[in-house]
Amino acid sequence: MKKMNFLKGHTKKRTLYLLIVVLAIASISFRCVGNYRLEQTSLLFIGIPTLITLLIVRYSKRPKSAYGIVFLTITMFLLISGIFLGEGLVCILFMAPIFYGVGAIVVWCFEMLKKRKSNTYAFAIIPLFLLLFQPLDYIKGDTVHSITTVQFVKNASLQQLNARPDFQAHLPLFFKIGFPKPLDIKGEGLAIGAQRTIAFKSSTKGIGTLVLVVKEKTEDAVYFTVKSDDTHIAHWLTFKDIKVELREKEGQTEVLWTTNFTCDLGPSWYFETFQTYAVDLMNAHLIQSYFTEN
Repeated sequence: MKKMNFLKGHTKKRTLYLLIVVLAIASISFRCVGNYRLEQTSLLFIGIPTLITLLIVRYSKRPKSAYGIVFLTITMFLLISGIFLGEGLVCILFMAPIFYGVGAIVVWCFEMLKKRKSNTYAFAIIPLFLLLFQPLDYIKGDTVHSITTVQFVKNASLQQLNARPDFQAHLPLFFKIGFPKPLDIKGEGLAIGAQRTIAFKSSTKGIGTLVLVVKEKTEDAVYFTVKSDDTHIAHWLTFKDIKVELREKEGQTEVLWTTNFTCDLGPSWYFETFQTYAVDLMNAHLIQSYFTEN
């Protein structure tokens, strides 16, 4: 009985040591990724959880609990990395599903290879397979996504874009989970060259500004292009231009707010869905702020 208790204690201690070593290796890898400014690529979002999982399943002496140990290690890594990531809560929320998903896939593949008595080192090709997703983005280049949001309002006018709305009023719950908050907007005018400067406050990076310039103006539409963007949002996506168009229909005004952007996070197949949703929500909030609350 004493021997069994000793063995159990030894196993638990070994697991704890393994967890600490893996976290240390993952943290060093995270810093290296950041130093080379690759923290927005799949090298972080796929490479690191794959590394964590490979180390766990390779050196853990408790293969039946591999999933549990992997998920525990990933959870601790996410909590630690959240201290260093801008808008930590947001990053953890969006990183967690892909981290856990990659971990689960690697463990499953390892178990399948083991059951078939394959060379256990063969699973080392898994990260190469997963990382193929991101190089495809570089080959095809940045894809510009165009999101058009449509709402009907009463008696809308392009001149309402000269207002200084309270962006915090009725801010969607999605943007309250830790995204940089819009504070104020300066500038007015719809003539070509007129500027708008929007300040955003990041809880970790301070205040940054997004500067828009009127590029083109017609009777029923105005086009803004991005002059500069040093907000923390620019770490996740790049705004290209914005178009606001009004169409009169049956006594109401149809407002079409179009935002063009590129996804700067990889793998794009994962992050584009979130960003498309966020931009559509942003468009709707801006329409409400300018055309229905003034």
